Amino acid sequence: MDRFLPADGYSEEDLSGIAMPDILRWWYRWAGKRTEILSGQNQFLGPHDLRSEKHDLILVGVENQGCALWASPRQGEDPVVYERENIDGVPWEQNNLRLSEHLIITCIFEAVIAMPFGCMACGVPEAVLSSIAETVIAVAIPAWLWFSTRVYCGNGIAMSALSEGDGYYTIWLGAHSEIPLQFLHTFSSIDWDYRSF
Repeated sequence: MDRFLPADGYSEEDLSGIAMPDILRWWYRWAGKRTEILSGQNQFLGPHDLRSEKHDLILVGVENQGCALWASPRQGEDPVVYERENIDGVPWEQNNLRLSEHLIITCIFEAVIAMPFGCMACGVPEAVLSSIAETVIAVAIPAWLWFSTRVYCGNGIAMSALSEGDGYYTIWLGAHSEIPLQFLHTFSSIDWDYRSF
């Protein structure tokens, strides 16, 4: 990724009159116009698309099929994130994530899918995921409520793991070259749904 330039962010004038947490304002000022960083598979909303929700929340993100929503309190330095299924009457649930942590997970999740080399498999047992996580280390941030999604980084690889329940996971791995992914050839039990190496 190219280094960030002043033109990648919004000016304070661009954001004036829009109520949002400090950390979100910082992101938009720094790189908010680089929409590919936080959007791709899912959609992270731009500053002019923030929508008011109940309980003084603002909607900040939408899952790619509209099944899950992410929101933040309108005020604060780095408030907690709320999530809910996009079904009428389903209440917002407070996550254990701060908005800054949500931004990190979102960035890694989108990077995994956007990288030029990668693979994806469903039905991966927890023991196999744990073995992969010896190379691609879990980021020390709580999971999203959405499929208990965790992100991992290490040794030139980024990975996301979504729980399918009963100890099985859907995993995505991405890298900028084939070389870091070669260790996955030792996991012969994985039936890859997609693999680019």
